Amino acid sequence: MRILSWSKSALCALAGGSAGYALAEPTSAPASLTVGALASAAWLILQYRSACDQTRDRLHEELLLNETRYRSLVKATAAIVWRTGASGDFVTPQPEWSAFTGQSFRELAGKGWLDAVHPEDRERVSVAWSTALAKQGVYESEYRLRQRSGGYREVLARAAPVTDRHGRLLEWVGVNVDVSEQRRAQRVLADSERRMHRVLDSLYTYVAVLAHDGTVLTANTPCLNAAGISIEDVNGKPFWDTYWWSWSPHAQEKLKHAIHQARDGHSVRYEADIRVHDGEILTIDFMIAPMRDDDGAIHHLIASAVDVSDRRRTEQTLSEREQFYRQLIESMPLFTWTCLPDGSCDYICERWQKFAGPLVDPAGMFTTMHHVHPDDREMFRRVWEQAMKDGRSFQAELRLRRDDGLYRWFACYATPILSPRGQITKWCGTSIDIDDRKQMEVALRESEARLRALNSTLERRVRERTHELQERSDQLRALALDLSETESRERKRLAQVLHDHFQQLISAAKLKAGILRRRMDDEVNVQALRQIESLLEEAISASRSLATELSPPVLHDAGLIAALQWLVRRMEVDHQLQVELQLEGDCEPDNEQVRTIIFECVREILFNVRKHAEVEKARLTLKRLPEGILLTQVVDEGKGFEPIALERRKAGDTSFGLFSIRERLSLIGGLMKIESAPGKGTRVELSVPCISRTRPAESAARLGPHTEHTHRHGAFMRVLVADDHALFREGLVSLLSQEPYLQVVAQAADGEEAIRMAREFRPDLLIVDVSMPRANGVQVTSTIARELPSTRVIGLSMHEEEDMARAMRDAGAIAYFAKSDSPEDTLLAALRHLSRQMIPAASEAAAT
Repeated sequence: MRILSWSKSALCALAGGSAGYALAEPTSAPASLTVGALASAAWLILQYRSACDQTRDRLHEELLLNETRYRSLVKATAAIVWRTGASGDFVTPQPEWSAFTGQSFRELAGKGWLDAVHPEDRERVSVAWSTALAKQGVYESEYRLRQRSGGYREVLARAAPVTDRHGRLLEWVGVNVDVSEQRRAQRVLADSERRMHRVLDSLYTYVAVLAHDGTVLTANTPCLNAAGISIEDVNGKPFWDTYWWSWSPHAQEKLKHAIHQARDGHSVRYEADIRVHDGEILTIDFMIAPMRDDDGAIHHLIASAVDVSDRRRTEQTLSEREQFYRQLIESMPLFTWTCLPDGSCDYICERWQKFAGPLVDPAGMFTTMHHVHPDDREMFRRVWEQAMKDGRSFQAELRLRRDDGLYRWFACYATPILSPRGQITKWCGTSIDIDDRKQMEVALRESEARLRALNSTLERRVRERTHELQERSDQLRALALDLSETESRERKRLAQVLHDHFQQLISAAKLKAGILRRRMDDEVNVQALRQIESLLEEAISASRSLATELSPPVLHDAGLIAALQWLVRRMEVDHQLQVELQLEGDCEPDNEQVRTIIFECVREILFNVRKHAEVEKARLTLKRLPEGILLTQVVDEGKGFEPIALERRKAGDTSFGLFSIRERLSLIGGLMKIESAPGKGTRVELSVPCISRTRPAESAARLGPHTEHTHRHGAFMRVLVADDHALFREGLVSLLSQEPYLQVVAQAADGEEAIRMAREFRPDLLIVDVSMPRANGVQVTSTIARELPSTRVIGLSMHEEEDMARAMRDAGAIAYFAKSDSPEDTLLAALRHLSRQMIPAASEAAAT
């Protein structure tokens, strides 16, 4: 048999390896086995097979036992155990999964188990499972799994592949563990930690949490921000090696000792210096204390601090100030002392002890009062006790004894210091030596009798001298007012002479030359007459300018408002100063003196603005106050000045400046107020008492345009000429008489005569000069417009100002012409146009 060919060593190994027998092999054995040896081998094989069967039965029992234990363990836990095929699909029922989710095997088969996964987690779980299948690695995922009741629980799923000994994938075994409570606890813990950090970050104090060995675990934001560092700069470091403490070895050693004491269960508190942002050193009130658990074991150390640098600086400042004031009090020439609420003295300055000598009982200074004069003790005791009772300050004059026994007068003052609740905490007092004053009072009383006699004599003389001065002042004021009025009258007279005589003569000559020129046929003579007219026009212009500078006629003929409007235009044209004029209410005064002074003051102020303020704009405002005061304001935004400079007016300065304006206003009861400062502009206010008059605007407005006039005298327009200059009036009448459609019915030499003749003749047209005696052209026009609405009025004047024209139109005139504007051309052209409206039958005559 083939078995006989086995070597003895193989059999011995089999026997020894299977049954544990050792066969002694002879050193000299034959090449083939004997029958005995073969029988032994067979027996050994039988024994080995029996042992194998026993081992297999034992392993099978252990396997069944382990499976039973595994199933019991699965049932004892909340985990879901599941198995899938090699492809990852459920191919067999999963009791635990179905019990948890309520899915039947048909619903979870294949990939149906994903339906129990929360929709928001489904795609992520599917991708993770597919990745694990592809790599045949361990699968792990956390997601929400639906319960049978419909709610979701958080589960942690893990699965591992099962392979045979050749590495072939047989199946997947997994488990889902419910971690909902664990995750909820983690979230609660995380929320608690976040709240704790927010609380720490919102604290005013600096807080750090240390491990038991002093390692930094965390620090709040104020602590980190103070040093300008982040949490990464300190986490895991020993507290003494962090930025706050590493600047000073001494501070580090003291901190180490404090941490060691805290580890032993003691709370340590002291003031320390730490380094903060930019190397600045702060002083903190530092404390480190142990944190214990419920069993009393120390598991953390808490370090906290408050910045007390300001407090230390304040304490230092208070100490220095206290020392300063103490030295100051000691150096003052008076006695200072303080008392407790019960009146016992607790402090007396050294100066008092030098005055009165050493005190045996300083606390009883105000109770025994042995230093107070016997005559003053009762009074002082009563005042002092009443002050302590009422809690109020007091003062008293009394005599105190000096060390040599002499008494001197002192004024004693005491004030209570109250607590926030109003309780007296201390009395502070001073005593001032007034003995010299008392002696002076005696001397003064003795001299008062002598002074009374002298005073009566002096008062009588002062009254007499004051009366004399008042009389002279009134005389000077009246004289100054007379001089001012005389100057205004003389200016007005000169202007009237220029206007009423010189300009009228030239205007009459110019009118005659114009008439003569119209009659000439010789071109040479016509040209010569034109040159004469031009020269006369220049003479009129020069005369008008001079008259305006002396006294603007518009001021006297049209009033203050028209004069100021004229002045505003002149300032812009001649001086490049734009003035905004604002009128509030009826600002026209009746008194000519008031009008003149206000006009001259405003003109001088505007000249000063242009000359000194260095601006190109100003604002002029007039308004009438309820108490009958005319308020004039001139405002500019220039460089300004110091108003005190008006008081430094030099002698001999006769210019009409602000100082002169103030003095001149005072003559008529007016005031001037100046508000100015360098770089702040200037406001000048003039307040003058005046009475406003009612202008005839209502009458003129009521009349309206003469559109319904009917002529009753045929084809002629009847004309009344009113002018106080005979030469010009005669020349004008001669000019008008040459027109076939005009008939001059009367002439008047003044305003009242013009009104009387108008009432008598009722002309169609009144040609009136603005400047006339007894009644000016504005007054005449207003009266005619009111009484004779059918009479047209045309104004003539030597003035070309628009203000005069406006005043005439406001009064009711239909036109206004300057005498210097060649009446033979401008006036006649207007009359021809007017006649065609008033006298249709005269149109042909006017045309011829």
